Amino acid sequence: MKSPRRIAIVDRSVLAHNVYQLLLKPLGYSLLPFNDIKSLKSVLTPRSGLKVLLINSNVFGKNFESGLEWLKKEGVLKNLEKLFLCQAGEKKIAGELRKLPRSRVVLKPFHPRQLEEALKKIC
Repeated sequence: MKSPRRIAIVDRSVLAHNVYQLLLKPLGYSLLPFNDIKSLKSVLTPRSGLKVLLINSNVFGKNFESGLEWLKKEGVLKNLEKLFLCQAGEKKIAGELRKLPRSRVVLKPFHPRQLEEALKKIC
């Protein structure tokens, strides 16, 4: 049996974590939910086995600049695929996130198929 592909999901909404679980677990993904970037930092190591980091823009709140700086400087993240979920009106934020190495952006609202297709391109 193929081992599950591990995805860390950072989203402030517990309901969203449940939706990701419903959408992605049947596709063979193993999900590690986090409510904020700070809690993600504590487990982010080269040996974590993560394949993808899925981050909802809601976790940045008013601290987007400091979150972006951390994403740019964190060594483990440079080799990790990143998929950001941004509101359609967050064009500036989405543009900055796209500039990060190995990063993609999906604009919300999105159809579940769009998320699945974006993940297929990554892993």
